[in-house]
Amino acid sequence: MKAFEIAGVPRDEVYRFVRGFHSDPFSVLGPHKVGADVEIRVFRPDARAIEVVLDREPDKPIAAERIDEEGFFCATVPGVEREFPYGLRIAKLDGSEELTRDAYQYGPIMGDVDLHLFSEGQHWKIYEKFGAHLRTIGDATGVYFAVWAPNAQRVSVVGDINDWDGRVNPMRKLVSAGVWELFLPGITQGAHYKFEIRTQTGAVRLKSDPFAFFNQHGKSTASLVYDLERFTWSDAEWMEARQKRNWPQSPISIYEVHLGSCGDEKK
Repeated sequence: MKAFEIAGVPRDEVYRFVRGFHSDPFSVLGPHKVGADVEIRVFRPDARAIEVVLDREPDKPIAAERIDEEGFFCATVPGVEREFPYGLRIAKLDGSEELTRDAYQYGPIMGDVDLHLFSEGQHWKIYEKFGAHLRTIGDATGVYFAVWAPNAQRVSVVGDINDWDGRVNPMRKLVSAGVWELFLPGITQGAHYKFEIRTQTGAVRLKSDPFAFFNQHGKSTASLVYDLERFTWSDAEWMEARQKRNWPQSPISIYEVHLGSCGDEKK
């Protein structure tokens, strides 16, 4: 109880978060100014212990304190501004250890121009923004996830990266466009993932990524992180020939697909 009372995050916020009800994870997790200090909050159900490793003093880690038995930790960094580089050293319950950047220390990533064009229905290369993209932000390599789910209460990235637990990696909602995004450091090509959608009525659903570059086949329906740069195109001859084609008098194939909106109650 004592640890809970000295933590800057309110009791009801933690309660809602660890039960998967919270719709604004960045207001709970990551670095938060508390008086003259910064409190770093982490939710990792798979962690036995967590340390905050400051870039400026990597040999002096700060131990985080577990304030909820579900795996919610808090660490206080005294006398610093909110923006400073740090990592998380996570000692897991299975005996392994992980050193990573904190996914919740990053600000909004998708730009205003992209959001504006998407909202107008005139972003002709939205596939370069939505889905799962390998990226480097600062010194961290990982995967940037983005999906449109305007009616959802919460959206999370789930997969073999977090034991398919939708509470671990909830996404930030860019309210003006109904877009949800999250950059996860350390994720590599081949990771299996889906989006877990919590609707306004409380229903929880798993959705494959409509912008995924690669998916499982058959009964397995997870999306996979895939690097398009590894693909070698062999259509140079066709690309050259299409410049000379008489398109109005040439046969074409038309395909149709129906996609339900994420977070919609209708199937």
